[in-house]
Amino acid sequence: MANVFNRTTRVYKKSVNTPEYPTSEWIINPDVSALANVPVKYWKATGDLVEEMTQAEKDAVDTELTTRRRAAMLAQAEATFQNDPVQLAVVKLFFKEINKLRVKNGDPAYTVNQFNNALQAELEASVA
Repeated sequence: MANVFNRTTRVYKKSVNTPEYPTSEWIINPDVSALANVPVKYWKATGDLVEEMTQAEKDAVDTELTTRRRAAMLAQAEATFQNDPVQLAVVKLFFKEINKLRVKNGDPAYTVNQFNNALQAELEASVA
């Protein structure tokens, strides 16, 4: 049994059957002792070595993961509203009432795009 690291996907697996993992795709038994305190998501393949990413590479990984989480949250919200007419009606009602208050206070009414942008900003803040 061996440990393996995928050169492309950066997946690390322990105690696997080596013949099932071609060396063109996987590094077999890489020395990861120096990476004990580094999350696997920050590991990279350099030739046949597994190394820690640079800070710029880590930042790019974090940005990508955050973007994926945000997109998943927005997709979930959209799916919820499409599948639950009650929730959609509540959101529409709140939107109308907020706009009534904004106009009453002399502020312009929110457009749907402004509301969507505000909602996305709120979702992004909750992910960060």
